[in-house]
Amino acid sequence: RQNVRFFSDGTEARQDGFRACRRCLPDETPDWASRTMVVSQMCRIIETSPRTPTLAVLAKSIGYSPFHSHRMFLEVTGVTPRAYAVSVRTAVLKTNLSASERVTDAIHGDQAVSASQFYADMSRGLGMAPSTFVKGGKGMTIHFATAASNIGTVLVGATDKGVCAVLIGTGPEVLFRDLRDRFPAAAIIEAGTELATTITQVVSLIHEPETATNLPLDVRGTAFQCRVWHALREIRPGQTIARSEEHTSELQS
Repeated sequence: RQNVRFFSDGTEARQDGFRACRRCLPDETPDWASRTMVVSQMCRIIETSPRTPTLAVLAKSIGYSPFHSHRMFLEVTGVTPRAYAVSVRTAVLKTNLSASERVTDAIHGDQAVSASQFYADMSRGLGMAPSTFVKGGKGMTIHFATAASNIGTVLVGATDKGVCAVLIGTGPEVLFRDLRDRFPAAAIIEAGTELATTITQVVSLIHEPETATNLPLDVRGTAFQCRVWHALREIRPGQTIARSEEHTSELQS
């Protein structure tokens, strides 16, 4: 403790002869609008680079330390640079797969990842193996059940991993077509009693949002989508949340 001095703020410390950290540059921390622009620049670098840039490369491109760049990116977007890069890469690989007859063609078309990383990222992003995606979900089995609710007909679809779709509409036929459009080559089978408890829980949740439930889920989305879903789950029933200008800038970036 004898080697430490305490100050109420940075101004007082500077007046006593101390300087700010030359690595994280706290005196040069931009305001929210400027940070959003800087992070947008990092996003564009990630999106246009043939290989996923390292944090050190991103930091150097904007003139900040890796630590400060990482913190700023997380504050503005809510996800890490790596999570954003994986989302971007997965979208590119998905496009390549859609246009390719073979999985290996898509792998060679993307210089950013190895074959093992390709399979890992695609499986996480799509909820299925790349070869299954190429075949339009062929080989997947989805059981579904429908029930009436106070806001319309509810359809619940589930794989062996958990609920993959909850659709609400005017009738079972319309909802079934919607489910088929989402999973065009999967085997879609009307459930017997195996989904009875699940669809009862879903309908109860619609009628009484405050009802606690812990359904197993088989969800697929980007890093930003998962973040939005998580934020929505944090809103209490009956609570109104206003989106601020900061959140609007964040989504636009």
